[in-house]
Amino acid sequence: YVIASVGVKFTAPKGWHLNASNFSKENLEALRPSNAGLNELLKKRTPVAKLIFTNYPVDYPSLNPTLQAHEREVSFSAMQVLDEALKQMSALDSFKVIEAPRALVLEGRDVATCRVTFKLTKGDETYEVEARSLVISHQDHVVSLGFSGLTQGKDRSEAEYQAFLKSLTAINAK
Repeated sequence: YVIASVGVKFTAPKGWHLNASNFSKENLEALRPSNAGLNELLKKRTPVAKLIFTNYPVDYPSLNPTLQAHEREVSFSAMQVLDEALKQMSALDSFKVIEAPRALVLEGRDVATCRVTFKLTKGDETYEVEARSLVISHQDHVVSLGFSGLTQGKDRSEAEYQAFLKSLTAINAK
């Protein structure tokens, strides 16, 4: 998959499903942080993802490991975008930064990354989620790639994340 605005391409995790962009909104409706104010803020301010991949079909009853790509036309550094996202996420249940934000460079593209955990409720179940953010900024565009799954067990998805990272390469940006 290519995101031309920031000049990158990647391979989705093997066997994962490409979903319609309305999956993001529907999935957000099914998840409930215990903080009611945050819940409303997420529903109003979370942008619709450009690309969404899930490990299982959409109707998976548990928390479905997900890779989402959100694209915005803004003139901020990758670290500025990530810092703002972390401020908003810090209101999530049991939010904890596991790997602090750090700046990287991918062939001339400004990149920031971090890893966090938090709890989300879907139906009657509460899950501990591990999320990795990778933000890429180039010229006047920013893409946020979010990779999430459970913190342990078969849906942790660490191997899939590492394979995704290895596949991420720079191409000519427009």
